[in-house]
Amino acid sequence: MAVTAKNGLATKRKRRSGTMQARGVLRREQITAAAKELLLGKNLEDITYNEIAERAKVPAGSAYHFFPNVNSIYAAIAMDFLQRYVDAVTEPTEEKPTSWQEVIDRQIERGASLFKNDPAAMKIIIGGKTPPEIKHWDRENDHRLAEAIKRDITRYFDLPELPNANRIFFFYVEIVDLIFSLSVLEHGTITPEMTQEAQIAGRSYLSSYIPQILSRS
Repeated sequence: MAVTAKNGLATKRKRRSGTMQARGVLRREQITAAAKELLLGKNLEDITYNEIAERAKVPAGSAYHFFPNVNSIYAAIAMDFLQRYVDAVTEPTEEKPTSWQEVIDRQIERGASLFKNDPAAMKIIIGGKTPPEIKHWDRENDHRLAEAIKRDITRYFDLPELPNANRIFFFYVEIVDLIFSLSVLEHGTITPEMTQEAQIAGRSYLSSYIPQILSRS
């Protein structure tokens, strides 16, 4: 009887813990979703913590349990987006590319599309007023993205040994990011023309290190 009672109590605690975790995930999602809604019409610096909590219908005292300040909410939005960005930009295609330049163009088009479909993330990450802590995290993520881009090319082509390959591809990512940022600052979004500029700049830079024609892997 005692063992049965203990097992029953443990089961109840486990269920309660699972329910609390689920509620926590829901609250976090409510808060980040509210911030993204507000960012559609406001600048980063014009949004207050209380506004976000009110929009999320979450008491501010409860919201602080998940996010200590507004920038931490923005960081959560940025991290979620950037993790999806790496996966989506380098997702394989059924039709094999005819050149490594085509791979690069596809990656940049996908990146531009992802940003345009998530204007809140675009404003946070490349909108020109990115908080320093998010900017630092974004740079770290760019190293991961650079490695994924290199792997994406080698999926289809034999890439020669490159001294400082990771640094080269990191600089490539930064070049594309810069042009995306300029487009957002000038036009409020990433335009087709600036997407093409990013492709030209990206191909030109990598062409300094990669032969124009590569053999297939």
